[in-house]
Amino acid sequence: ILQKIVGSKHQREVKRMWPVVNNINKIEEGLQRESLDTVLEKVAHWKKHLARYLPLETATKREIQLMEANPTSREAIADIMQLPPENFGIGTMNGATVDAQAHAYNDLLFHTYDQIASLGFRALIVLCGHYPLQLYTDYTSAVFMRRSQMRVFAATEATFVADMVEELGARVGDHAAKWETSLLMALRPGLTDLSQLPPMGEEVVGVSGEDPREANLGFGRRAVAAIVRRMKEKGDELLAGRKS
Repeated sequence: ILQKIVGSKHQREVKRMWPVVNNINKIEEGLQRESLDTVLEKVAHWKKHLARYLPLETATKREIQLMEANPTSREAIADIMQLPPENFGIGTMNGATVDAQAHAYNDLLFHTYDQIASLGFRALIVLCGHYPLQLYTDYTSAVFMRRSQMRVFAATEATFVADMVEELGARVGDHAAKWETSLLMALRPGLTDLSQLPPMGEEVVGVSGEDPREANLGFGRRAVAAIVRRMKEKGDELLAGRKS
């Protein structure tokens, strides 16, 4: 269906947009290897802006797996299974990618939740790769939990550390600014090149937040460590049946 919508010229993008339900065999293989209670699902807004605003060689942003980069982070979530990102275009800024109505995206999320719950998971953390997607995940999570024992919590990475601005020493959450760029410096240093940005004093297109040219590796590492720690705490909280 996706292929018919976007045409044969964009087959590579189509393959990357298949929903996570097609990866169900991989999930079952993982369950056979070890006992897991919590699953992390990543939903990403497929972005095809013409403007070049992040100092990256790729247009994908936080769909790059958040915890994959350093050993400490991997150990912290060793008991949480991670699913690949679900890239699905919403809105009118997606170039050749799929434009979906809200109910279509909600249906996709409900179906994914059902598939995960059917495997026996007791908790699901939905990591939103773009802020508007949390509107969908908040709604679907609330409705789903009325009919399922699996607990669902949806948030962007910034939500987990929203109260840690003073501790981290910078604004938490932004669009292509210091926060996101610092995270990427920590997670994918080989893809982050600040020299691609205009000189200080010149405008950086598409940025909302503190100047990305002030991004630094130390801040990125502190932020990643804090996000992972808070994610683990949220997983424990969901499994214990506590509400916050």
